[in-house]
Amino acid sequence: MFFTKILNAIPFIFQAIVVVVAVVVFAYFDPFNLFVATKLKLKDTPVDVQSIKDIGQLITAEYYGEVVSSYAHELNELDTTAIKELSTEMTEVNNDFINAIKLLRQAYDNKEFKRKNAFEEFEKFMGAEYLTSTHYGMYITYIYVKLQDKNYTSRRLEKNIKDRQHRNLIKDLITDKNEEAFNSIREKGFMKTLFDKYQSDLKDETAKRSRNSNLVMLGRGWVKAGFDFGSFSNDNFRYNSSSGRLYIVGLQPQIISATINPWFIPEQGVEGFEFLIVERKVKRDYKVVQIVKQRCLDELIRKANDREILTKAMDNARSSLQTFFSLLLDEPVQSVEFYDNELDYTAAHILEDSVINGEELILMNHLIQKQQISGVESKDLIKAKLKFLSLIEKDTVKKIEIGNETYAAWSARLAMQYEITKDGIYDQKSDSVRLVKYAQFYNHITDTTLRSHCRWSEGDSAYSYIKDHSKLFYGYNPAFINDSTRLETLIGSKEYEWINDVGGKKVGYVIDLEENPKAFTHLVDSSVFKNAFKNDSQ
Repeated sequence: MFFTKILNAIPFIFQAIVVVVAVVVFAYFDPFNLFVATKLKLKDTPVDVQSIKDIGQLITAEYYGEVVSSYAHELNELDTTAIKELSTEMTEVNNDFINAIKLLRQAYDNKEFKRKNAFEEFEKFMGAEYLTSTHYGMYITYIYVKLQDKNYTSRRLEKNIKDRQHRNLIKDLITDKNEEAFNSIREKGFMKTLFDKYQSDLKDETAKRSRNSNLVMLGRGWVKAGFDFGSFSNDNFRYNSSSGRLYIVGLQPQIISATINPWFIPEQGVEGFEFLIVERKVKRDYKVVQIVKQRCLDELIRKANDREILTKAMDNARSSLQTFFSLLLDEPVQSVEFYDNELDYTAAHILEDSVINGEELILMNHLIQKQQISGVESKDLIKAKLKFLSLIEKDTVKKIEIGNETYAAWSARLAMQYEITKDGIYDQKSDSVRLVKYAQFYNHITDTTLRSHCRWSEGDSAYSYIKDHSKLFYGYNPAFINDSTRLETLIGSKEYEWINDVGGKKVGYVIDLEENPKAFTHLVDSSVFKNAFKNDSQ
C-alpha cells in the first residue's frame, strides 16, 4: 500500500519539477522584461518631488551657547528704539515743515494769497490729516515753546498748543513777521535739544520703572540651521547628467529651531535657564520672566549668526545632499551648487561661455516677463531683474550671435525678432499675437531703469528684420481663400499652397517668401507693427 501511494504521487512530483524548471528558465531569459525593476528613478523623471519633500527639514549645522540677559537691558533697548524712531519721524516732519514754509513764503511774496489766508494755504499744502498727527503736534508745540524760550519736558510736548497759537505762528513764519524765528528753525542743531531732552526724560522714567525690578538670567541652548524642503518643487531643482552637477535654486539655509529647554542636561541637573539676580518686584512677575527668557533666545540666535551658522549649514548641506541625490538618481553626483533664485542660476549659466545665443535671449525675455520667480519676493522682483541684466551686461567679452549675425547687446526687441523668425515662418495668427504680447509688456514697464535695460525701443526696424528673416508666410485671410484671384493678384504668378483642415476645407495659404519677397509687404497686417513699434519705419 505504501508503494502504491508513492507510485500514484510520481506524476504530481514530475509535474511540479517541470513547472519549477520552466519558471527558472523563464526568469533567467525574461523575454518580456517582466522581472526588470520598474520603479522610476529620478534621472528618468523630471524630479521625484515627493521623495525630496519627505526629507522635511534637513539639519546641517548646530550651535551651542550660553547667554546672559536682563530686564534692565530690555528696557534700555526699548528706549533706544523709541529714540531712534522719534529722531527719524521728527527729522522728516522738520524737513517737510521747512519746505512748506519756504514755498508758501515765495507764493505770498508773489501775492498769490493774503496774510489772513496764510494758515489755510498751509493746511491745504500739508494736508489736514497730516496736521493732526501725533508727531506733527509734538513738533509744532516744540517750535512754539522753543521760540518762546520757555522750559519744556516730554510731558509738556504731549499736550499740543492751542489752535489760535498754531495759526498765528504759521502766519508769522509765512509772512515774514517772524524772520528770525524761521532762520533759527533752519539751523542744523535746532532739533538736537528736543532729542536730548526726550532721551533724558525717557531714561529717568525707565530708571523709576526698573528700580527694585531687575532680573538677570543665564540661558543655555541650541540653535539648529538647515533647509526646509516642505515647499520643494521642480523649480528648485536642476541636474546636468553629463557633468554630474546638481543645482538647488531658491532654497536658502535658515534657522530651523532655537531652543532653551527648562532642563538643559536633566540627568546632571543642569538647567536651561538659571536665575542670577532676582529682585523682589519681579520674583513672581510672569511677564517680566518671559520677556527676559525671550531676550536670551534672541541673543542665542544672534550669537549663532555671528558664528556664521548659515554659511556652515550650506557647506555641510553640499556633502549631505550629494550623498542623498546620488542614491536617489542611482548615479554619482559630482557637486551640489546653490543659487539664491532662478535669475542668478540662469545668469551664471548664460555666462559660462562667451556667446549669448537666440534661445538664451528668449529665456532672458521669459524671466523678465515672469511675475513670480522662485527665490524672489514680489517686493524685490524689479531689483532682482535689474541685477540679472546687469550681471550679463557687465561682461564685456560677451557677444550675441544669431546665425551668422553678431549683436553688441541684449534687447527685448531682438529676443522677440528671433523667437518669431527662428523657424523661418511668419504665421499670421500666432506670430501676430506673440508680437502684440511682447509690445504690451515692454511698452508698459513703469520702472524707468528696468525699461532702459530692456532696450525695447532700440535696434533695427522689427518689421524689416522679420520680413528679411522669414522664408515662408502662413496667411489666414478668409477673403483670399474664398476668392483666390485676389491672392494671385498680390503675389503674381508665383506658386502657393493651400492649408487644409481635417475635412479638406481651405483655411489658409503658404507663400514662399524667397521666391516672392514682396508678398510679405502685401499680405502682413502692418497695423500690428505700427501699434507695437510706433517709431519704426516700414
